[in-house]
Amino acid sequence: MGTTNQTSQNLEETLHTGLYGIFKITGIKDVIKSGVFICSIVSTISLLFFVCVTKYDSYSLIKEIKSLCLNILPNILGFTVSGYAIMVGFTQSMMQKKITEKIPNSKYSLYQKISSKFALNIVIQGIVLLIACGIHFIIVINEGGKNPIHLESRYRDIINYIALSFITFGFTLSLFLIIQIFANFFGFSQLIHYFVNTEKIEDPNP
Repeated sequence: MGTTNQTSQNLEETLHTGLYGIFKITGIKDVIKSGVFICSIVSTISLLFFVCVTKYDSYSLIKEIKSLCLNILPNILGFTVSGYAIMVGFTQSMMQKKITEKIPNSKYSLYQKISSKFALNIVIQGIVLLIACGIHFIIVINEGGKNPIHLESRYRDIINYIALSFITFGFTLSLFLIIQIFANFFGFSQLIHYFVNTEKIEDPNP
């Protein structure tokens, strides 16, 4: 009978599901401190600074970025979901036994950490896609209606800058997540390589 560092109590405490489980395991602080989050913030601020300096039409830029989101994100999201399904469904049982052990100084296992990061990427990309769809329909309704909404210039600019900030941050975050996803895939492949060869060393004559 094999040994494990897991306990029934710990399994009950770490059995989180849904969106709550994803953010609980990954941790909001870890997300905010991540490189992709910081790079997305910097990119968003840089674009807003460029718009302010050049007096570029923020409304036109919103429509351009929105179109990019609707054209690109569904493909990225599909790729991420496929990768997540492969990771969850085709992990070898031998490897699963080892990576489901608790990480030192943590109550979660490596398997939970990897799975939650993949799931978080999917959730973020899905939220950004929903935001892009929402902006798209707001533009369509406003421009196609018989009584479009007309606001004072200052209020219109404020709304446009807020919308531009959200859509730009979401889009750049989704793009940077592609790099992280590939890094996660590579890291997962290295884990497979490590555990398969470890088993060969421990049992050279299976």
